[in-house]
Amino acid sequence: MFHGDYRLNRVEDLTVGMVVTVEGGLSNAVAARVGFDEDIKGPLDAAAPNRNSPFSGMCQTVTPDGGSPYDNYISFPIAQGTVLGISGHPQADDSLRWSFAERKDPVNPSQYKVIGAVRNLDAGARSCQIDDLVVEYGCADVNDLPGPPRWDR
Repeated sequence: MFHGDYRLNRVEDLTVGMVVTVEGGLSNAVAARVGFDEDIKGPLDAAAPNRNSPFSGMCQTVTPDGGSPYDNYISFPIAQGTVLGISGHPQADDSLRWSFAERKDPVNPSQYKVIGAVRNLDAGARSCQIDDLVVEYGCADVNDLPGPPRWDR
C-alpha cells in the first residue's frame, strides 16, 4: 500500500513519473511508507494543445519533457477547465516540468492545490504569489508552517 490522494492505494497504482516521498530506515533501505501528492491539482486555465507544448493549470506554467507518462484517460488536446493532477520537478523560472499527469474527477475547489515557491509576500494583506497565482491566506490554516507565522514575529 502507498498513500496518495488522501487515501491508501494499491502498490500496483504506483506509476513511473510520480514524484513520491519515501520514509523508512536508511540502514536496511526498506520503505516504511511511500506517499504521493500532486504538485498541482485543479483545472487547466486554457486548453493544452499537445503533449509537447507548455500549458497552464491553477496559474502555474507546466512544461513538458517530451516523454512524461500520463494515465490512459488523457488524450490531447485537453480542454480548458479539465481537472488534472500533475507531478513534476520545479524549475528555476517557477514552472513545473511535469513527469506525471492524470485526469481527476471534478473536485470541490477546496481540494485544489499548488506546491511552489512563495514570491511577493505581503504580510499586511496576508497574500503571496506562487508563479502567477495570487494567494490570499488570511483565513487559511497555517499550522504546518515552521515556527510561528511570519506576521506574528
